[in-house]
Amino acid sequence: ARPGVRFHYGLVADDVKVALKGKDFGGYVEDVESGRKGLRYDQLVSVLIKALQELHGQVKEERAARLALEERVATLDKPIKRVG
Repeated sequence: ARPGVRFHYGLVADDVKVALKGKDFGGYVEDVESGRKGLRYDQLVSVLIKALQELHGQVKEERAARLALEERVATLDKPIKRVG
């Protein structure tokens, strides 16, 4: 990076509109007269936090399922003792 130059990342308002699937959301703004679209990033914070919480719950469930499968595989991998 060059001194004094930094990158700014953002979202595309049209992409957010598609993701909303017709839902009314205060974080998406559109000026009908000019056709300009924009985002209110402060309105996205709580939505993103909620999404992270939901994903965290899914990750915990997947981790528990994976560990249960690993334990099952470990028991199946043990040598079988022959009787007789």
